[in-house]
Amino acid sequence: MLKKRNHPHVVTLLATFRFNNRYYLLFPYADYNLRQYWKTTPIPDFSQATVCWILHQLKAITSALHTVHEYQATKELNGTYRSMEPTESEASSSSSEDDERVFGRHGDIKAENILLFAEDVDNEHGVLVIADFGLTAFHKKASRSRQKAEYITGSPSYEGPELMLHSNISRAYDIWGLGCLYLEFISWLVCGWEQLERFPEARVRIATNIPQLHDDMFFTILEGEKRAVVRHGVENWIKDLHEMPRCSQFIHEMLDLISKDMLLVDPVARIWIGPLNSKMAQMVEKAHQNPLYLTAPEPFEARDQDPDPSSLAALRRTGIFHPPLLTEGTPLPRRSGLVPNARIASDYSPQRDSKAFVDTSPPTSPRPSSPISSQTFSDLMC
Repeated sequence: MLKKRNHPHVVTLLATFRFNNRYYLLFPYADYNLRQYWKTTPIPDFSQATVCWILHQLKAITSALHTVHEYQATKELNGTYRSMEPTESEASSSSSEDDERVFGRHGDIKAENILLFAEDVDNEHGVLVIADFGLTAFHKKASRSRQKAEYITGSPSYEGPELMLHSNISRAYDIWGLGCLYLEFISWLVCGWEQLERFPEARVRIATNIPQLHDDMFFTILEGEKRAVVRHGVENWIKDLHEMPRCSQFIHEMLDLISKDMLLVDPVARIWIGPLNSKMAQMVEKAHQNPLYLTAPEPFEARDQDPDPSSLAALRRTGIFHPPLLTEGTPLPRRSGLVPNARIASDYSPQRDSKAFVDTSPPTSPRPSSPISSQTFSDLMC
């Protein structure tokens, strides 16, 4: 169903076939999933090129999910697909045409399902692509938000609260997972791989009724109540990230977007994918106009109160953790060097035929308005 959209950051289905009464799907071979990629570069450098690449890939993943969520909320015009997402006034009304629109939900957003293709002709650091659509579901308006929780499966760490509360599952479920993913991405950039591996410890809890059971979800169901709260470990982690040396205006805005719009226990309160796509595009625009937006440090002043023992702040105060400085880290791998002597599926590029899809959010590559030479801007932007 998604193949006709041909979005450059949605994995391409190359072929399907049956052999010995088994059915197979054939996809391009990726170099890494995102978690593996984070591990290969334990501390990324904090250069404008690196942070710019990360911002553009976050925007690209958001745009790809937008294509899934608004699968048939698009209309073909002159050979291209343009968004048909309703305005606020239109969203409150209903029509037979709107009832026939088809909406998708990925259902399993996590770092392991984001693939990196290093051999991309247009980006020396490669591109990220959403994959593993085995749990994806498509529904019309009448059923898009009424899927029973007992019929939904996914990765426990990134499950939204609505699953454990046995409420209906909607596209907002993906927004929660995307918030978890983006928080991990920013944690890797600001603190490095070693601290990202400690993040589950900061949010883990011991189940009171089963002492041996641990889970590392991002929320807690309050005992005796049918409601959830974001875990203190997650809230403290976000506050600690704001205080890190690498925290720029871009990092602050991403953390605010994650905590205030995405990781909300009430699915109805979470940001929709269309407005999220627009906010990410606005960040890209800011980076184009002022590259210092990405890397100029603006960390918050450290809090006075004693930090939680498992928090980044506590590890920092005890000397166990020394946050990476702006001058530390390794540049991101470049194409043809990421996997030595390997050009797997070299005829495939996630960017090919990307003109078949027109993203109607604000453009991600406008002309710069800041006084930067064209060569410098070309080298900087991804």
